[in-house]
Amino acid sequence: MSVNGGTIYDGELAVYNAGVRTSAGFFTAIDATAKNWSFQITVTGHTSGNIEFDFDGSLDGLVWGHITVTTKHAGNLTINENTTVMYFAANSPCRYVRAHITSMPSGPTVACTVGAM
Repeated sequence: MSVNGGTIYDGELAVYNAGVRTSAGFFTAIDATAKNWSFQITVTGHTSGNIEFDFDGSLDGLVWGHITVTTKHAGNLTINENTTVMYFAANSPCRYVRAHITSMPSGPTVACTVGAM
């Protein structure tokens, strides 16, 4: 189910732009009631160091809790190169989700796109 301006594909998948960051912090929270989520994280301009991530969900947009994601990326919640990594949260019903850069070196640009279904 899509709310608040997501682009709908195939009548089910809605895609949202969560923004771009150049420092640690939260990407834009996505307001879309869904059970399954995908986070596409793209890193450019990286030269050294680790970028650490976490992912949160909420029912009301006020109180947030950690949601467990899976990925085939070898670094799991760490990215240390220019790349695009997909993270998936299955069977995690939430109204809101957000990606969080917990730490990163200066220099890289990190973009986040969220899929909700």
